[in-house]
Amino acid sequence: MNSLNDKNFEYGLESAKVMARVMNKFNDKGCYKNNKSFMQAFTLKQGINKFGNIGIQAATDELKQLHERQVFKPIDMDELSNIEKKRAMESLIFLVEKKDQRIKARTCANGSIQRSYIGKDEAASPTASTEATLLTGVIEAKEERDIMTALLFYKKLRRDLEENGFTINPYDPCVANKTVQGTQQTVTWHVDDLKSSHIKKEVNDEFLKWLNKKYGNKKIGEVKAHRGKIHNYLGMVLDFTEQGVLQVQMKDYITTLINEFPREIGDNKKKYPWNQELFKVHETEKLIPKNEKEIFHTFVAKGLFLAKRARPDIMPSIAFLTTRVMKPTNGDWNKLINLLQFLKSTLEDVAYHWIIPA
Repeated sequence: MNSLNDKNFEYGLESAKVMARVMNKFNDKGCYKNNKSFMQAFTLKQGINKFGNIGIQAATDELKQLHERQVFKPIDMDELSNIEKKRAMESLIFLVEKKDQRIKARTCANGSIQRSYIGKDEAASPTASTEATLLTGVIEAKEERDIMTALLFYKKLRRDLEENGFTINPYDPCVANKTVQGTQQTVTWHVDDLKSSHIKKEVNDEFLKWLNKKYGNKKIGEVKAHRGKIHNYLGMVLDFTEQGVLQVQMKDYITTLINEFPREIGDNKKKYPWNQELFKVHETEKLIPKNEKEIFHTFVAKGLFLAKRARPDIMPSIAFLTTRVMKPTNGDWNKLINLLQFLKSTLEDVAYHWIIPA
């Protein structure tokens, strides 16, 4: 890799092979300094009962923008064959409360019907891997790039990016690069959440203009972008304030995780997310009740989401607990409590990532 004094860090096909291997090692290489939401989705009915008129307005806004963007083409049911009717997918709307207390509606389709006649690769919408997001973030920190985040859509975005001269990374279909003014611009996206970076701010300025020309209009509004050194992106806070370093933290997520755990975890200070009993399974221990089994499964899954992004230090504990979700015992429950106590004790821990010169 380049020296710390050389800010340019472009990569091509051969370098991408090396970087792909690096992605697989990220969980082992994350470094920590004690230095100093997740969002629950509600069905439309549940969301309206919880959020009232604000939920209704969010759902209305979602349907309006889908209509204005001509996402769907109306079809008369009488014109469909019996096979086409069977293959019709149910449209679902979910409501979530964002970190800033805004209520957001999201539309998706129940794609399970497609599985019998459409391949997974054709039906799926790729998303940027966590490793790709962190790896590009480290490069952005080293080069001190200007960074911009925005909201868009996948397939049309990819096609438009390629027409604009971007090359899709062969190892991650949601990472694209383009050489602009002699240096590399990198774009990553996850469903409709996009991140663009370049050393020169004016390159992102022009890119934002291009995005608005492609996707913004008076009816649905302009593409909104966030600029600066700190970005909320894909559930993580990406902090570029320290020169050459990417800091990743999910403090709000951890706080919500602890507050929403339906049992008291106490205030015991824990130095480690596990103890010497972690990998021991005592067959004589009683299984926990069904309601606590569901709680156990839910919070282990949420812990896995956290471990893969901002807290790889809890991965050994999470890795074991994921093997226990089918038949968790009282001992497994206590190990989950121990993990939550550790997270509560280490709330201020931040993951640090940087490039080490070869």
